[in-house]
Amino acid sequence: MKGEEVIMPGQRAPAPVPAAPSTPLWPTERTSGVSRVISAFFDQHEAEAARCGRDFSALWQQLRRASEGGKKLRPDLVLIAHRELGGVDETAAISTAAAFELLHTGFLLHDDVIDGDTVRRGVANVIGSWSLEARTQGIPGEQAKSWGEAAAIIAGD
Repeated sequence: MKGEEVIMPGQRAPAPVPAAPSTPLWPTERTSGVSRVISAFFDQHEAEAARCGRDFSALWQQLRRASEGGKKLRPDLVLIAHRELGGVDETAAISTAAAFELLHTGFLLHDDVIDGDTVRRGVANVIGSWSLEARTQGIPGEQAKSWGEAAAIIAGD
């Protein structure tokens, strides 16, 4: 028959092509909710850190910068899974997606320590910023680098 594929004995039938989703694949409107949750998280913690001193406040500001940029794929995947599995509590899904992104940021900070990187996305990361600050205060090279690495480990935790 014309247009039909013939399956021979011992062959597998090709997998059916899934139907297009009824809603957009990337939930950008919900991703903006994730950005708001992350921003509120940093607003709260930066305010608390400011009461503890300049260095602690600066570390939280650097952590916020570390969380900015990137593709934000993980929160999108959480939101897609929530939608496709029939989730009903969108607020909880957005909070969970934000938590995934913050966890990923912590992993990146630790990854920079493991790899000895001082730059991420074209700008100084926590290690680079804190190492530079230590050097401007007169701390020698290797000690300054250790200071930056310690800051990145603390921030990632």
